[in-house]
Amino acid sequence: MKLVGILLACIIAIVPVASQALTYAEKIAQLTQEKDNAEARVKAIVNQPVQSVPYNSYALVEVVSPGWFHAGAAAPDYSADVSKTQEFPYKKTYVTSDVTPGLMYKADELEFNKQLKFYYTDMKIPKKRLSATEMVEINGLYRIIGANKTQIASMQEFIPSTQASISEFFNSLAGTILELVIVSLVAYIIYKKKFS
Repeated sequence: MKLVGILLACIIAIVPVASQALTYAEKIAQLTQEKDNAEARVKAIVNQPVQSVPYNSYALVEVVSPGWFHAGAAAPDYSADVSKTQEFPYKKTYVTSDVTPGLMYKADELEFNKQLKFYYTDMKIPKKRLSATEMVEINGLYRIIGANKTQIASMQEFIPSTQASISEFFNSLAGTILELVIVSLVAYIIYKKKFS
């Protein structure tokens, strides 16, 4: 009877820790979903199609090469104001590239933004100039992404230690139960020999 009481006390002690680990896992899943939704929206905004026209050698055309963008993209600063990093690098009326032969784009409809490049999905086409409203939306989405990434990272640090504590507890509990079983068995054998 005493053994059952000890086991119940141990289980009652571990339940809050285990449920907190589950709560953290659920919160991480929720934050991850919010972050993923925000990133999908950013991608949708920055990768909007740009209207092209057939190449015309008589037009004032700037040629960008190699490709529209250099390789690689750093992770953005999610606290940055993306309207401050918007660039308009094209100087002529139209722009083309070696990766879009036969097509040209109106330069005043294009932009480059180093804080958004991480989310460019097709580097073979130029990027649409974003409106002030779109940039305000991206700034809000960036705050969500940045905050959620920070929260997820701090929660993930907690979960392994909680899981380790739970694992250590159950290993210790198993050892204690085994010791109690052995002691009980020895006591039973002694009892049987003495009173048989």
